Amino acid sequence: MRSGTAFLSSVLFFDTGGVAALVCSRFHASRSLRRNARGHKALSLTMQVAGLRRVVVTGMGVVSCLGNTLEDVAESLFRGRSGIKHSQTYENRGIRSHLWGKPDLTEDEIRRVIPSQYLPYCSDAAKYAYMSMADAIKDARLSPGDYECNPRVACVVGQGGVSLGDVVEATAAVKHAGGLRDGRGGWAMAVGPNRFLRTMNSNVCAVLTNSFQLRGPSFSIAAACSTGGHSVGMGRQQIMLDKADMAFCGAGDDAFCWPFAAMCDAMGVLSTARNDDPGSASRPFDANRDGLVLGGGGGVVVLEEL
Repeated sequence: MRSGTAFLSSVLFFDTGGVAALVCSRFHASRSLRRNARGHKALSLTMQVAGLRRVVVTGMGVVSCLGNTLEDVAESLFRGRSGIKHSQTYENRGIRSHLWGKPDLTEDEIRRVIPSQYLPYCSDAAKYAYMSMADAIKDARLSPGDYECNPRVACVVGQGGVSLGDVVEATAAVKHAGGLRDGRGGWAMAVGPNRFLRTMNSNVCAVLTNSFQLRGPSFSIAAACSTGGHSVGMGRQQIMLDKADMAFCGAGDDAFCWPFAAMCDAMGVLSTARNDDPGSASRPFDANRDGLVLGGGGGVVVLEEL
């Protein structure tokens, strides 16, 4: 249970159970609005998957505290290995919880995957999602010609919140300069022209859509811990309703950043009783659980019409 929880927090709100239910189950919905007493005409709509387009998962990619490949994550899950570790950053900031589920990635590893021209626009959440999507494309054995500039390829990849670290850094830069934009000590250079893009709630989807040259339906969903699951469901609907033939779906997030952790600490919702035993701290539904453990990462699936 704990290892599965670490996976959910590290992929950050990417509901793998929801993926299976959304893709493998048949959807039956019927709605009938019959003529009422005033004689208004009725609308009758019946939907059944057997009569619509079938959707399957053809590729997956993940960046998480349990590993940055499908094989590593599966191995961690099978062995019950937790990805939760001690955070010196939290401890130094005075946050009572010293635990996080941060992906183990170096800047060099990130730069080997993400082209340099896109990095200035990427929040940490977008970086994780980009790497996940690149692996999902490989897993699905897609070539650039399958998705680039194709109006039938959708992108529904969300994030639970904004890149709070970028917001805090921009605010600090302005405050440190005394509010003076120009001249020595001005804040414009410290803030930079791309900071706004990194703080947008749609940053993840925007980065993926532009960098992978997607031309179909593209939008973000923000639904806290269920963002990834909702994104997969919406991507599936795009294909079912014949608005797309392929959809990249999932989520990316960086909710382990210290400003976010500080706000959660102020609410008293973080786990603090197991700072000395990180591997046992994330334990939902346990009678002895004492709070949340924050994590970050990315998860993307490729959906296609069968």
